[in-house]
Amino acid sequence: MRNPLNDPAIPLNPHAASLREAALRRYFDHAAYNFFLKYNGEPPHLSLHDFLTLFERAVVYETLIRTHGSQKETAEYLKVKKQTLNWKVKKQHILITKQISKQSI
Repeated sequence: MRNPLNDPAIPLNPHAASLREAALRRYFDHAAYNFFLKYNGEPPHLSLHDFLTLFERAVVYETLIRTHGSQKETAEYLKVKKQTLNWKVKKQHILITKQISKQSI
């Protein structure tokens, strides 16, 4: 699959941003559907709601790992309010622990 953002076939004109956005959406739709089939089977084992819940949990969890458990940074990265992220973390039973490391004094 080619990356629509680097596609030279999409002309650079005043409407290029909307064309690139449309191409990106098509690319994402195709990739998301293939991911759903690959990891959920055909016919699907999980309902769409359950699959999306697991997908959302994975994105939140992995982003928390990348930000070392910082909910503020995670919320900013995911472009959601901190309260929304906190609700999702509680709802999905994600345990956040911060490690204390020994530092020389």
